[in-house]
Amino acid sequence: MANSHRETGTPVTFNVTEGAVSASATATCTSGVLLGGGAEISAVKAAIHDSHPTSAGTGGGWTANAIGTGPGSSGSGTITAYVICSGP
Repeated sequence: MANSHRETGTPVTFNVTEGAVSASATATCTSGVLLGGGAEISAVKAAIHDSHPTSAGTGGGWTANAIGTGPGSSGSGTITAYVICSGP
């Protein structure tokens, strides 16, 4: 059975305003080969707008951003990208 692990990037804070897209959050495999990735957000009126790999193989990375979905401004939130990498 093959091993895998999750590595988390640095959270990016963004203002939650309807239609506004956040800056990109990124994560990179510091060991192993990129198997997949994704993102998490902490805002109530926001959704993940874009989430995709930026590079493959050893040291592969992932990038993601969020978009405000509710009317008006809802303060701030964070988006954090993560990668799933091969190896322990």
